[in-house]
Amino acid sequence: MLCDKVEALINEPSVKKSLASLEELHEEFRHIGPVPRDQQEEIWNRLKIASDKIHEKKKQYLEDLKSKQEEMLLIKQDLITQIKSFTAFQSQLPSEWADKTKELDALQVAWKASGFVDREKSKEINKDYWESLKQFFNNKRLFFKTLEGEKIENLKKKTTLCEKAEALIASEASDAMQEVMNLQKDWKTIGHVPLKHKDKIFDRFKKACDGYFENKRSAQKQLQEVAKNQLKGKIDFVETIEKTEAREFRSIADIDKIIEEWNTLPESAGMEYAKVYNRFAEAIKLKIKDVADANELKKDEIISKLYNEAFKHNPDYDKELQFKERKLRKDIRDIEDNIAQYNNNMEFFARAKNAEAIRKEFTDKVLAEQSKLQILKSRLKILLAK
Repeated sequence: MLCDKVEALINEPSVKKSLASLEELHEEFRHIGPVPRDQQEEIWNRLKIASDKIHEKKKQYLEDLKSKQEEMLLIKQDLITQIKSFTAFQSQLPSEWADKTKELDALQVAWKASGFVDREKSKEINKDYWESLKQFFNNKRLFFKTLEGEKIENLKKKTTLCEKAEALIASEASDAMQEVMNLQKDWKTIGHVPLKHKDKIFDRFKKACDGYFENKRSAQKQLQEVAKNQLKGKIDFVETIEKTEAREFRSIADIDKIIEEWNTLPESAGMEYAKVYNRFAEAIKLKIKDVADANELKKDEIISKLYNEAFKHNPDYDKELQFKERKLRKDIRDIEDNIAQYNNNMEFFARAKNAEAIRKEFTDKVLAEQSKLQILKSRLKILLAK
C-alpha cells in the first residue's frame, strides 16, 4: 500500500507537493515493522525506484526553473533598458507627458507579466526598476508643478487684460478700438490658466470685448442715423433750389445768401455727400448764369469753389487732387503757348496788305485766351486753397 502511494506521486503535477508527501511516506515507511525477509529487497527497490523518479522530476523541475528564470532575466533586463530611457524624457507639453506615461504603463504591465528571476539577481534588477520609475515620475511631478505655477501667472496676466478691456467698454476715444484689438492679440499669446478658472476668465474677457463692440455698433448706428438725416436735409435744400425759377436770383447777393444758408447745414463726409454737394454746385451754376451784376470770372470763381467743396467730400480726394492739379496746369500751359503763338503771328503778318484785319483777328483770339487763362488760374488757386 505504501509503495502504491509513492508510485502514485510520480504523476502528481506539483513537484513541491509530491516531495512533501514523499517525505511523509518515507517517515511512515521507517516506522512500519519488518516484512518477510524474502520480500524486503523487492519492497525496498520498489520504493527507491519510485522515489528516484520523483527526485529526478524535482531535478528536471529545478533545471527548467533555472532556464526559465534566466529567460525572464533577459526579458527584465531589456525592459529595464527601455524604462531607463524614460528618465531622460523632458517636454513642455502635458499631452506628451501623458503619452509617455501610457508607454511606461505598458512596460510596467509587461514587467509584472514577465515572471520571477533568481533571488540573488532579483534584488538588483528590482532596484533599477523602481529607481527608474521614481525618476520619471519625479520629473513629471516637477513639470506639472512648474506648469501649474505658470498657469497661475497666466491667470494674473489674463485678469489684467480683463480689467483693461472692461475699462474700455464705454470709451469713445478714437484709439479705443485698436486698444481692444491689441488686447485680443495679447490674450492669444498668453498660455493656459488653471482648468477651474478657464471658462470663467474667458467669459469675463469676451463679455468685456463684446460690450465694447456692441456700444461701438450702437454709437455708429446713431451716427449713421444722424448722417442720414443730415444728408436728407441737404437733399431737400438742393431740391428746393432746383425747383426755384432762375429769375428769383437777380444778383450775386441772392446767390451768396443761398450759399451761406447751405453752409449752415450740418456737414459730413462720404461719397453720398460728395454727390449732393456736386448736385448743389450744378443747381447754382444754372441759377447764376443769368445774374447780371457779375462777370464770367466772378461767376466761375463762385462755381469753382462749390465744385471744390463737393470734391473734398470724395473719399479719393487726395488721389484725385493730384490728377486735377496736373490737368489744370497742362491746360494753363497750352493756353499760354497759344497766346505766345498768336503774338508771334501778329508780328509775322504786320506788313501784310490786310495787316489791320489780321491784327484784330489775333488780338481777339489773344483776349479770348487770356480770359480762359484767367479763369483756369483762378480755378487752380481755388483747388489748392486749404
